[in-house]
Amino acid sequence: MAVTALRDIAAKKTLQPLIISPADGMAEALFGIAAALNDRRSSEVAILYLNVALYLRPDFDLGRVLLANHYERVQKYEMANAIYVRLQPSSPYYAMTQVQAAINDGRLNQPEAGVTKLKTLVERDPKNQDADVWTALGDLQRSSEHYAEAATAYDKAVAGMKDGDRRLIAVYYARGVSLERSNRWDDAERDFRAALKMNPERADVLNYLGYSWVEKGIHLDEAVTMLEKARALRPLDGFIADSVGWAYYRLGRYQDAERTLEEAVQLAPGAPDVNDHLGDAYWQVGRKIDARFQWQHALALSPDAKQKTLIERKLQFGLDPVSASGQ
Repeated sequence: MAVTALRDIAAKKTLQPLIISPADGMAEALFGIAAALNDRRSSEVAILYLNVALYLRPDFDLGRVLLANHYERVQKYEMANAIYVRLQPSSPYYAMTQVQAAINDGRLNQPEAGVTKLKTLVERDPKNQDADVWTALGDLQRSSEHYAEAATAYDKAVAGMKDGDRRLIAVYYARGVSLERSNRWDDAERDFRAALKMNPERADVLNYLGYSWVEKGIHLDEAVTMLEKARALRPLDGFIADSVGWAYYRLGRYQDAERTLEEAVQLAPGAPDVNDHLGDAYWQVGRKIDARFQWQHALALSPDAKQKTLIERKLQFGLDPVSASGQ
């Protein structure tokens, strides 16, 4: 808004007063009340006030933005996007709302629609260096498993940020995931380390990097320390507990793995890979009946095709001819 106003002043345009009619004044008052109702429990009342405000003042774009925000709070993402689509490209809020609409598309399991919105936004202004636009684009491409394209989007997001920008932590992590999935491990590891350098307490980064090292069979002692730190930061996260248990397993600490993976299954009972890992640990400590039960349970939780094949082989032959480290 400030940039737009300064541009109008420089062009010596006559600035319109904020309120030019009684209806505008009433709309502004209702907007003020709705803006003060900023907790989720008050969203329905705020939505009522904002709809009346927009009836009184149809060109009230800031009211539309706030209305859409309240729809998002109550998880009515389609309603929010129906509001965003009414903003014109000339609005100072247009770019911001297109980013938010694209994020909502992702929430609605329509990432490709969100990608289209953001690519259109970028094409309108090829010199656009708004890091939030590129970050949102990368997130949507990553969620639809277009990892190489996501990494490219994150490159531009990083280029649009200054050194020390705290947003870089999340972008480094997201780009690291995309690079790892694109088989560019060295570059991915660089990003994970960069994120941890900025914030050593990021449990998700500690978990991803530590688990990746475990899977690759490298830096195992450092990986265990890293994963144990992540678990201390998020003691109720079943997937982090699974990472710790699997690290113990790979180190041959089967009793520790058994105990930790049991806790992981309690925290994430519906995860096929967690149940599968616990089955492996049970087998190694001699609880073969329990192992087969866990593998059968993992199979019932719809694992991916590769994991399904491995579990079926273990149910038939156990772990003797099958190396669990191949998972």
